[in-house]
Amino acid sequence: MNAGRKGSATLEDQSGISFNVLTPLQDGSYLIGGQRSASFASPDSGAYLLDVDTEGTVRWEHTYGDGSTVTAASDVVQTRDGGLIVTGQTTGTQGRDLYLLKLDAGGGQQWQASLPGAGDELGQAVLEASDGGYVIAGTKASAAEANKDAYVVKTDAQGKAQWERTLGGGDHDQGSAVLQTAPGIYVVAGTTYHPADGSGRMLLAKLSEAGMQRPGEEPVRLALDRETYILKPGASVPAAVYAVYRNRDRQPLGEGVNFYVNDPTVAYFGSGGSLTGKTAGTTFITAEYQGRTTVANVKVIDPEAPQLTGLSADPERLMLHAGEIGVLRIYAHYSDGSDRDITSEAAIYINDPKIGSVQRDRGVLAGRAGSTFLTAVYGEQSVVIDLTVE
Repeated sequence: MNAGRKGSATLEDQSGISFNVLTPLQDGSYLIGGQRSASFASPDSGAYLLDVDTEGTVRWEHTYGDGSTVTAASDVVQTRDGGLIVTGQTTGTQGRDLYLLKLDAGGGQQWQASLPGAGDELGQAVLEASDGGYVIAGTKASAAEANKDAYVVKTDAQGKAQWERTLGGGDHDQGSAVLQTAPGIYVVAGTTYHPADGSGRMLLAKLSEAGMQRPGEEPVRLALDRETYILKPGASVPAAVYAVYRNRDRQPLGEGVNFYVNDPTVAYFGSGGSLTGKTAGTTFITAEYQGRTTVANVKVIDPEAPQLTGLSADPERLMLHAGEIGVLRIYAHYSDGSDRDITSEAAIYINDPKIGSVQRDRGVLAGRAGSTFLTAVYGEQSVVIDLTVE
């Protein structure tokens, strides 16, 4: 870094670095943070922090991330132990997850945590709470909903979620700042943006941690942190279960949750509640807590095995007379160029059962005259077959 006029400095090599965080430290130095790559989608992107003294001299700089995920820093504050807490976003198997990183005073990593959800979560502001935990405000985009919600999550001192809250309605909402005004009391500020007319307004909310405990209130349902778990054989991912309340609040559940895997030859739960892939295939898991249940899909992918790329039907179109049975074969095509007859394994549906029906041997029995179509499904692929009965 080269110093220019008083109070300014220029990085000698800032290619691929974007900055969006500037934090003063107790010793008078400054911490600058952001992302090492200019594009979030770049596979080598990492959260980047730079510590400079009052003269603009670099004291240390580090890039954080495990090399297989894309990570960016959005906010950093100094903690009471002289270290740093960083929040931002990192890529997960189901999208982008809120990222939390604890550092010592010299930028050495003490621990990192990602808080996965069913959609995309971004941490935009972080504070150290009076109990030693952390409160993060940001944005949550549900996989099932087009709009975004402002998002607040409280963790313990090691980054494990204790409670979370979504704020907002049918617009695009985001949390940009958070303050603690008293033990267990937090104020969150942000923006509500209405896409239809481009208007925006301030979002301001006061939250009570005591209210998150919900004494006596029953959840309306349970939810797992992902709709589909995707992993490789031998790889493990934690499975988190939440109690969902009438106001859309979600409370992480710990003790008392039971997990079941429908097909233990594909995946299983090991010690500590982590889901581990065993062999390539698909199944689903069930989480049970106090008589309530929720399910999620599991897909174990062997990167060395040929991947299913498509289906085809023979014939592509059936033309039958009433009462006639047509022979139909379904073939799976794989990334290594191989094909396989999966007629007996595919699920075959007919749009109009009055015109035809699928027999146990996968033959198609023609009904009354008319035109319709059949759909064969196998894995995540499908193929459509036209059916005409004369």
